[in-house]
Amino acid sequence: MKKTNYSTIHYSLFTVFAQRWDSLGGGVIDVSNPFANVTSILVYNGNLIAGGHFDTAGGQPANSIAEWNGSMWSPLGMGVAGSSWCTFAWTMTIYNGNLIVGGAFGSAGGNPATILKTG
Repeated sequence: MKKTNYSTIHYSLFTVFAQRWDSLGGGVIDVSNPFANVTSILVYNGNLIAGGHFDTAGGQPANSIAEWNGSMWSPLGMGVAGSSWCTFAWTMTIYNGNLIVGGAFGSAGGNPATILKTG
């Protein structure tokens, strides 16, 4: 069993390295911070959603979350915002047809975001 799993992983790694990588429409950047990154991606309503720490996607302003429609980037609403340089959309999922975003931010879509705690 382990040998089969190893072979599958080895094949997958080989396949990844054999591909040609291109940025999508100029990619995402943070003009004031060289450490822009994407921490989560998923498909929502047929478009690719990228979340992370960035302020520009495809040359357009985007607050840490943006949408790729197959040919261009656009901000996802007003995005997420905070009061420090470490504002980011860390993780995303779809729940009951809604996009759920988690991370370090004080507002989402221009509305205050609260932190929920269980227990």
